[in-house]
Amino acid sequence: MRMARRYINVIFVFLILILGYGKKAWSDDSTDKALRIAADTAEVKALLSYRQGVLASCLKVTIARSCDSEWVTCRDNAWVVQYLLSPQCPVQGDGRLGMNIVIDDVSGQIISHYPEIEYFEDVSFCRDDADCVGGKADNQNKCLNFVAAPFANFQTVSPCQCQRGHCILKKQ
Repeated sequence: MRMARRYINVIFVFLILILGYGKKAWSDDSTDKALRIAADTAEVKALLSYRQGVLASCLKVTIARSCDSEWVTCRDNAWVVQYLLSPQCPVQGDGRLGMNIVIDDVSGQIISHYPEIEYFEDVSFCRDDADCVGGKADNQNKCLNFVAAPFANFQTVSPCQCQRGHCILKKQ
């Protein structure tokens, strides 16, 4: 009986070691690494330089495990680095203006990012109708993507749609 219990304990310890193998504990070093990786992406550089860098000094940077983030699906061993608008920013969007970067904790590879760099490069770029925001500015109805729209100072909402990758006014 003692021998069987000893084997069970040995097997239990062995399983703990095997199941825990390869999982990294979160540390200050790993979060610093994630922040450096995110800051070096083309997407974050586009956000920081957008509109001559008007957002660079007012963004709040946070880091969390993917399972603790409401923005992404839970993944073991992944960071979510977020660049969020602070109240000091000259514009406030609908929550999409900013950047979310998901980074693999083990390899340091970018798993995903949102939004894509194209939203910063072209004010009318879109993937679907929800990306487009419309309004009247300078006596003209305009449709812009959600990144550019907060800077437009729209007065009223105009119906827009995404067509062939560009936000356009909906035909009435």
